[in-house]
Amino acid sequence: MFYKIKGTCDLLPEQTLLWHQVETVLHAFFKRHNFGEIRTPIMEYTEVFHRAAQHSEMVSKETYTFLDKKKRSLTLRPEG
Repeated sequence: MFYKIKGTCDLLPEQTLLWHQVETVLHAFFKRHNFGEIRTPIMEYTEVFHRAAQHSEMVSKETYTFLDKKKRSLTLRPEG
């Protein structure tokens, strides 16, 4: 039996339809107000999050950190 990971959920077709509707409205709103979209990397060097962890307990306790092939510490950015 498979269990979902704590803090995650699947979005089924009915839910993704609603998400798309909300996103469409928000994209139009932001465009009218001259905001542009940015997309940041899913992972960063761990040091980036250590600085942020001073201000947020969630960042320090709810992130996944690992070493890459060159033994550099990388952390997946928390979603929230």
